[in-house]
Amino acid sequence: MMSRAIIRRGTLSLVQLPHQYGYKLFIVDENKDICKGPNTGIYVEDRFIAAAEDGSIVVSFEKSEKTYECILSHGSFAMKSSYTIGVENYQLEGALIFNEESFVSGRIAKILVRLRLKLNGVPVSLKKLRDPQITLNTQTISMLTNTKIFDGLNLGNDRDACVELLVPNGLNMVNITFDGWVETVNNPKLGLTFSEHFEIDRRLNSEKF
Repeated sequence: MMSRAIIRRGTLSLVQLPHQYGYKLFIVDENKDICKGPNTGIYVEDRFIAAAEDGSIVVSFEKSEKTYECILSHGSFAMKSSYTIGVENYQLEGALIFNEESFVSGRIAKILVRLRLKLNGVPVSLKKLRDPQITLNTQTISMLTNTKIFDGLNLGNDRDACVELLVPNGLNMVNITFDGWVETVNNPKLGLTFSEHFEIDRRLNSEKF
């Protein structure tokens, strides 16, 4: 009686995670451990991309979505696989934080502008925004308007941008607009904007809310 045994050496698979410069690829084994070390990487389009010390392989965004056939390599083992690279999709979100009772004529009122920049739905550093600028527009009950621009902003994910306003008499509307841009594969200067306004609810010719 004869028997036959099939010995399976293991498997390799590819895990793809979003990254601010594209995607991070990781080769994982059958135990879901990240593969690292010499001869670890992927063969794609007749070239070998070696994994970094942490096992990551960074691939850049494309101008349009594209799927690549590749060979995963780790030590003496190799397997076929594929991965898909998408395009950059930035979203700028924001919110205003203020105390309405601080809007008293002749006083300084502070408005915090909380910004969040996302790339394909994943938060990324606000440092990617170039030439950040905030435009502050105000209007009074007498229809007098004023515009002030704040540039040279030092943005950070750990702090809010702050603008100060010398409150005019009869202020009843404030509009905040943030503008900046990012560089992408498809657009060297992609503009991003966040804008929000609010009204000061006060009685005519009165500073009472």
